Amino acid sequence: MNHDIRTMRITSEGPAQWVPAPPEWAAAYLHYKARPAYSQELPSNYNNRFLVYREENNHYLPTRIQCSDTGDVHAIMDCADVRVFLQDADPVNWYPARNYQMWAFRDFIYDPARPERKFYASRYSSHLFFQRGSSNRTVVTIDLDGLPPNIIFSMSRNENGSVYYERNDPTGTRVRICDHEGARAGFRGFYNRITMDPGIIVSQAPQAPQAPQAPQLQPMPSYTVSSAVPLQLPPGLVAQQTNVEEDQCIMCYNNAKNLTFSPCAHAIMCSECYVQLIKPRECPVCKQFIEALN
Repeated sequence: MNHDIRTMRITSEGPAQWVPAPPEWAAAYLHYKARPAYSQELPSNYNNRFLVYREENNHYLPTRIQCSDTGDVHAIMDCADVRVFLQDADPVNWYPARNYQMWAFRDFIYDPARPERKFYASRYSSHLFFQRGSSNRTVVTIDLDGLPPNIIFSMSRNENGSVYYERNDPTGTRVRICDHEGARAGFRGFYNRITMDPGIIVSQAPQAPQAPQAPQLQPMPSYTVSSAVPLQLPPGLVAQQTNVEEDQCIMCYNNAKNLTFSPCAHAIMCSECYVQLIKPRECPVCKQFIEALN
């Protein structure tokens, strides 16, 4: 994967500029990104010199890098890793954002005012095409060369902080946009859950077998005894409900994810759903054998 890691440079002469990050900063940021997608959002310490983190440990908020020698904090971002979730594409998936979408997303999430919505337009766009609720005074001009006029859209937040790109079409189509791999994986799991993806298999409560009408060989299950026996749950683990969709178990869409599989480190489901898996010793995401639960 290509990277374009940049940091914000603030000057007194004009607006802030996003410039390539120094090599050590870029290395610290890549170290932060190297964790498994389903890892808990926590600060990343690089060589005891740089701390890379998301504000409030929230994967929808801006990323910062703090230098230990000076204590200075700077905005940092991989501009090549902004993606949009396209439900009208084949297959449905996360795809790289266009350059103007990335520009607006970066402007939106690093706005210190944390607005709920902002309007954007390419240069020389006609106000006749502006979205409802916007005007010349509220629309941000996209500062990119080579864009045709009348590229008009908005960025907005949901209650949980997730960001959406809203197209300027008759229906106001909203498209999820994100620069965090864990959040993208969580939303993809959520989408699979609500669209009843057959690739995610959960067993129902066992039923008493019916007596055969005539002697015959019964089909054998396709899994071994060791793969069919759930691991013991961590002591004191209790499933808790949550309304934050990215924190929800991808199976029940009700409880918070509270298990991490080892060694693959996927954290995708709650303990109540785990014990219902047909193959509780196999990670539903990567199919790796589960040795322990954390």
